[in-house]
Amino acid sequence: MYVTEGGNVSIVKADGQQYSAQKIPIKDIGRKKFVKDFSDAMKRMNKIFFKRTGKWIWEDASVLDGASLYNGSTSYMMDLDVPDEAVLDLKPTMGDIDLIVPEDLKEDLWVFLKELEDSPEAQITDNVRYIGNNKNNFSMVGDQINAVFDYQPDDLKEEKYIIQVDFEFLEFVEKDGKKEPSEFSKFGHSSTLRDLEAGVKAVFHKYLLRAVSYGVSKRPDIIQVTKTATADNWEKKIKKKQGDTMVKFSVSKGVRLAYEPLLAFDGSPIADKNGNLVFREIPTSNSTYSQSIEEIFEMFFNRKPSKDDIKNMWSFVGVVDLIKKYLSKQQIDLIIDRFFQLLWEVNDKKGSNVAQELERDDKELDYDIKMAAVDYLMKEIPQETKKIFKKWEKTIETYYKQYGQRDSLVLQALSKARLAK
Repeated sequence: MYVTEGGNVSIVKADGQQYSAQKIPIKDIGRKKFVKDFSDAMKRMNKIFFKRTGKWIWEDASVLDGASLYNGSTSYMMDLDVPDEAVLDLKPTMGDIDLIVPEDLKEDLWVFLKELEDSPEAQITDNVRYIGNNKNNFSMVGDQINAVFDYQPDDLKEEKYIIQVDFEFLEFVEKDGKKEPSEFSKFGHSSTLRDLEAGVKAVFHKYLLRAVSYGVSKRPDIIQVTKTATADNWEKKIKKKQGDTMVKFSVSKGVRLAYEPLLAFDGSPIADKNGNLVFREIPTSNSTYSQSIEEIFEMFFNRKPSKDDIKNMWSFVGVVDLIKKYLSKQQIDLIIDRFFQLLWEVNDKKGSNVAQELERDDKELDYDIKMAAVDYLMKEIPQETKKIFKKWEKTIETYYKQYGQRDSLVLQALSKARLAK
């Protein structure tokens, strides 16, 4: 099974010309060659940045030759210590390149890229040219800039590729006198060969962690009130949505408690007439996030982790093992249902899709990629997954039918075939 990935960014220049990111045929170009070409280009861009700003993007640019500044599947694709045979047979093409940048350089890099666009120095090296990015205003940046580059391998003069580079702004910490990405920065954007071998994209590891935080902390037996609720007005501040989750997982920030017990004036917990405790929403700005993998494990699984447990936290396959080992059937049902929601939720009221589209203009491939993760769940947790998959069939049909990419009858046939396995 191949794991296919592709950039989704498409930008339109001032002259009206459109540039859309493409998959990079790493196996055809040669992995060693591509890694060297890209690393050389980023080192050169680092020098241009220093010349213009007096700052380095990466103080030690030699780390671009390894895996530490890359996230997701890029980390092992760009790491030549990982042999070709371990990745190229399963992943012959490459989509976007996830490259980490210190978060305190966000505005500096955005300004730099705007000035670099269409300047003579946009031709960074002989075979890599900067084209532009999709963040027209700094307010749009968020936690990453999605840029496109023109890449023309030296020995393939007839071939040219538009490659997507996601500059991801993450926390760097001081270690041994050098700045490097923090452990959670890597964890929140990690990808493992273990998942690659299972045919599962890295993004689903993060979806599953979000689903686990939901499944282990959903409390239908409490009353949630808004952040402005007090002991004497809470009954007027009840949130419309009941049964929310107590723990929230953020890929960029970590895990936080979303609610706290609302206390009476004498310090005792407030409850309604049925004995349901009242919990008040904690504003995100007042929240404390845990970024320790050990602490996150304890919050999810209510126990101290072993070394193997921590290792399992880093992959989709490993987290599935932890779910099977430590969680109840009720929690597993909630997790799988939430996972399906993240894949295929449809907002009927607005008529738009809530779930992320993973493949631009190819919903058939989007379905296959998502189903690779679901198939793994069906193999490892068959009873619960098949039951919940059946519940979601119509929503999945609607999700794809809205865009006219797949016939609902085909989806029905595929669904029934998978359930019969």
